[in-house]
Amino acid sequence: MSSSFYRAFEDRYRGSRELIKQRQEVYLPFIQPLKELYAECAVLDIGCGRGEWLELLVENDFQARGIDLDEGMLEACRVLELPAEQGEALETLKALPESSLAIVSGFHIAEHIPFPILQNILKEAVRVLKPAGLLILETPNAENIVVGTNNFYLDPTHERPIPHLLLSFLAEYSGFARIKLLRLQENFEEDLASLGLKSVLAGVSQDYAVIAQKAGEAESLGLFDPVFNEEYGVSLDYLAQQYDARINGAIQSIESRLDRGSEKDLLVNNKLSQLQEDTNRLVEEIRSEFNRALDQHVLTIERRLEETRAADLKLLEEAKAVNDAQLNEIRSSSIKQLDEIRAFNATLQSDFKRLAYRNELLEGMQHHLETQDQRSESIQQQLNASLSNAHTWYLRATALEEQVKALQTSTSWRITAPMRFAVHISRMVIREPAVAMQQTKLKAKVAIYPWLLKAMHMVAGNPRYKRKALEILKRYPRIHARLLNIAYKEGMAGASSSTQQPNVVVAPPYNPHSFIQGAEPDLSDLSSNGQAYYQSLKNAIQAQHKEPR
Repeated sequence: MSSSFYRAFEDRYRGSRELIKQRQEVYLPFIQPLKELYAECAVLDIGCGRGEWLELLVENDFQARGIDLDEGMLEACRVLELPAEQGEALETLKALPESSLAIVSGFHIAEHIPFPILQNILKEAVRVLKPAGLLILETPNAENIVVGTNNFYLDPTHERPIPHLLLSFLAEYSGFARIKLLRLQENFEEDLASLGLKSVLAGVSQDYAVIAQKAGEAESLGLFDPVFNEEYGVSLDYLAQQYDARINGAIQSIESRLDRGSEKDLLVNNKLSQLQEDTNRLVEEIRSEFNRALDQHVLTIERRLEETRAADLKLLEEAKAVNDAQLNEIRSSSIKQLDEIRAFNATLQSDFKRLAYRNELLEGMQHHLETQDQRSESIQQQLNASLSNAHTWYLRATALEEQVKALQTSTSWRITAPMRFAVHISRMVIREPAVAMQQTKLKAKVAIYPWLLKAMHMVAGNPRYKRKALEILKRYPRIHARLLNIAYKEGMAGASSSTQQPNVVVAPPYNPHSFIQGAEPDLSDLSSNGQAYYQSLKNAIQAQHKEPR
């Protein structure tokens, strides 16, 4: 345990130095006669602690010396310049010569020391004390029930409580001539006439001291007789006897009062009997009056209940009628809404079926196109070259315009546009073949021509595109001548070359809504495989056009 902890613990629960020093003045009458016996009165204080007893000895001209093991306690002595040093009790006593001390003292150390060591300390104390010298040992009083069962164990360094009979016997057994018991610090302030159980438990002296005197001459010992003959403190037996006497006196007082009151009891009983009869009569009258009032009140309540019940029935019928009307209205409205929901569901299902069919058609076309795209790049190039006529240029012009305005069209619409237009044209051809063909050509020309001009301007403005376009057009003289005529006409070239090439056949205008239209393109430049691929693609698209929408 650290020295700082035990020093703080002592300051909190031991009490202030002033209080302890004042309490220890009770021992001065016991030690003053020693000055008459010895010129030098050497004192050894075992476990001197904060030095209260050392300070009191020095003030009364004793040659005091203190020892303690706790450095925190010794520091308090050094601050006051008291004669204290670190040391162990038994070893210090053994190092002293015989009959060298007048007093050996120890305040609240016996409970910290194992009993065998305490025996040896008392044995050495007898040896080093001068004749008539004193041993003073103070310790907590286990006779105080609160101290012995609770307060003693507050200090974690305590071994066990030492009953005063045991410590007195140990001093006697160690060789001291006479022993005096001092009960100290009693907490008893009550008058014996009002003594309570709390005083019995906690009012006994909280500490006690055994003052043992070494044998000496009778004259020397006689100097101490006055203080040794006095009684000190309050014992448990004394308080218990006083408490019993007070209780017995209280019981006797109660019994005498009961005896004096027995005569009055007869008179009281007679009065009580009369009072009981009057009370019973009054109760019957009250009960009769109460029953009558209660019956009248019950009749009134029943009448009010009937009136309330009739009003409630009327309100219930009115509420029921209103609720029935509201329920019918809600029911008819719910049926109407349900029919509308069913009709809407039927429409949605029909739309879902058509949408599913269109999605399947689009997926089939996409799958077919993906299948065709997976074929070799050379075959696709041959097929594209064979179809690179005016329709291709219109298509490319449209594609370039769609790239510039990507937000105006979507992929699905561009894929399905030829199919939808083919179906439209097919229906018109079935009804009016000649008119449909004429309208188709006219619409295609009107629709494509502006886009073709924009594409031509863009290609003519880019040398790279222009060079590439001329390389491709050289393979198709008729398309080349047709585009030259358009360029001359729109002012993008010199004089018209139509007079120079009068035999050029102009391809029909391109219709963006039709994959195959007008005259069949010239397939002579294609290989046999290219012509076969072209025919397969044409047949597949025509077959898709014939499927129902």
